[in-house]
Amino acid sequence: MRNGAVTSLSGIQENFGKAVPKGLQGRHGLSDREHGRIDGRKVEILEADDGSNPAQAASGATALPSQGAKILAGPISTGIGLHVADHPGNDALLLLSAGGDDFTGMSPNVFRTIWQTVQTNKAILATVPETAGKTILVSTQDTTFGTASVTGLSSAFGAVGATVESVVAPAAANDLIPFAQRAADATPTSCTSRGSVPTPRRSGRRRLLRESPKSRSFAVCTTASARKSSIAPRRAKSARSSFRSSSP
Repeated sequence: MRNGAVTSLSGIQENFGKAVPKGLQGRHGLSDREHGRIDGRKVEILEADDGSNPAQAASGATALPSQGAKILAGPISTGIGLHVADHPGNDALLLLSAGGDDFTGMSPNVFRTIWQTVQTNKAILATVPETAGKTILVSTQDTTFGTASVTGLSSAFGAVGATVESVVAPAAANDLIPFAQRAADATPTSCTSRGSVPTPRRSGRRRLLRESPKSRSFAVCTTASARKSSIAPRRAKSARSSFRSSSP
């Protein structure tokens, strides 16, 4: 039995993408006492590096089924995943860990394995009491998922009288301190980070909080590759000011 992983083993999302084949291999290793087997059948994981590039991902999604892969996991990016799912050369079962709403009903062989963006928006909305007049800041990347996140949150919170602002970093940005500083200076009621981005070095986080007294009224949130973390000053008024969400 052969399955495949089309994911970012290189490129701007490689830290997050490398977790996909590791997860598949780990799960198969635990499925039976005999490593790499399910119900006595040997399972082989084939990998294709999408390079964080839609065209390269589509090529990999076509190549792996021709090598016998029946199920493909990935890509982890909404924009790249949409390109692969819509590619006519791909007839394998596609399991996506991306949260874009456009995957719903896209094809009989396309499945989203996590929540979708609209679900997260409603969950965040439910945690903010007396929403009218509040300001919600979205910190995200210049990607398909990031754009959809800002649009979705603007619709959800705008309907109940709140204002949504955004701080958008380039998809390839590694130094997020300037963007976190902009979020701190904006002094919103709440802040949510959407996407899979490298977490700033801890020393940088501490410097930001020390040099930005305005940030003490709320939590600055960042999302790291394959894990989630929030930066909250000790004097933050409420834990409700911090929301975390991860999936590009």
